[in-house]
Amino acid sequence: MLFLLFSCALLFSSGSTAPAVKKEVVPPNGTCLYDGLTMAELGSDSAYFVCCARIWLIKYCAQGEVFDKFNLTCVPSANPPSSCPFGAMRPSPNGDPRAFLICDGHEWVLEYCLQGLVYNPNTQTCVPEYSTERPSTPQPSTKRPTTENRPFYDGPCQESAGADGFRPNPADCRTYFQCVHSQWMLRDCGPGTQWRQSILGCDYFYGVCSFS
Repeated sequence: MLFLLFSCALLFSSGSTAPAVKKEVVPPNGTCLYDGLTMAELGSDSAYFVCCARIWLIKYCAQGEVFDKFNLTCVPSANPPSSCPFGAMRPSPNGDPRAFLICDGHEWVLEYCLQGLVYNPNTQTCVPEYSTERPSTPQPSTKRPTTENRPFYDGPCQESAGADGFRPNPADCRTYFQCVHSQWMLRDCGPGTQWRQSILGCDYFYGVCSFS
């Protein structure tokens, strides 16, 4: 236990203009379970929490920096990370009527409708090819797609225990897609958890979706 506290002291000894404050926080969907877990402080642009010895410690970014809630790190405030509204959808500029762009909360991701379907920017869904009415100047939308109207990933896919076999669900971070028998299948994370592509597993959910 003394070793953990000493390690925490080293962790907070640099990269901060304000001293770390020992503060126990109980998130709505879990507790501080393991060292190194990081969580954004929603009430501040420069503060964040780090788990140390099973206690949440609040830490502040250096002067002139803000906390990037997507990458969970401090970045220069004069050059904030580029992002787009989570769930926003728009047609792809590549001219393919089956293609569309969907925002994962950090960047635009290119996806395709299934064969025989095209993307309709009016309804933001994949529809039969000959029933689509395309506007002359489609505009980006911030409407969040639901599980019912969200287009599925196009297949086939390659089953894999690595990143090729799993994809996040941009419409709901508490679900994910797994490649099963060459087709993408929607899976649910357990209660109080969300999908994390970086670890290819479900992790604790604190009310803010993270797609890292």
